Amino acid sequence: IMSTADSVLMGASCLISVDIYKGVVRPEASTKSVVRLGELNSVIMAALASVGGLFVDVDSFGWLITVQNGLAMQLLPAYGLGLYFGVRERGIVAGILVGLSVLLVLVVLVDRGRPPEMATDGAYVPRVNLSVAANFLTVLACELLFPGSEDRPSGLAQAMQKRFGDPLRPSAIRGIMSSTREPPAILLGLMVVCLVASIPFYHTAGIEADTVFGVPVWCASAALCYLA
Repeated sequence: IMSTADSVLMGASCLISVDIYKGVVRPEASTKSVVRLGELNSVIMAALASVGGLFVDVDSFGWLITVQNGLAMQLLPAYGLGLYFGVRERGIVAGILVGLSVLLVLVVLVDRGRPPEMATDGAYVPRVNLSVAANFLTVLACELLFPGSEDRPSGLAQAMQKRFGDPLRPSAIRGIMSSTREPPAILLGLMVVCLVASIPFYHTAGIEADTVFGVPVWCASAALCYLA
């Protein structure tokens, strides 16, 4: 638990102090001021988390886990598709917005903050899965309906590109990784299949999951993916 907590604090501190403050607001900021801002941000976040934790019960904790996983999984299309396909920024941004909107609607309006197994009597699809599917479909729709190159960056985006260089494209990634060798395509495909199989796509409240070798099927698939 502490490892996860300090990782979140360090990540958020780095985002605020380095990426936003030093990277955008004050590029000329000194190292000391960046470190001080990071420390202040960590203290504030730790205090807010401590106070907020006093109001978390069992039901709301499950809701928080769903939202946390849903937020993290919205980055899957950006990484998964961006490594091998030239997906454009507009599709990625639209996919994240749609995925988050679907997640919030399902969690807040449909489940009313309750875990889906308590809000539904029969079979249901995990809300995170639905939001990620909506994200992928939105990216695909943007790529098919709005083909062509990205608009030329302007304003802050232009300043960021001038400072950090052109966006990282699959061709550039292949150039960077040219001195290494990827696993065979068939092995990568097997890993993707195992990854998909390791994600429970639906549940039925009160029904025990199918098992293989004494563990749920999705757990065995995850172990196979890890071994591959």
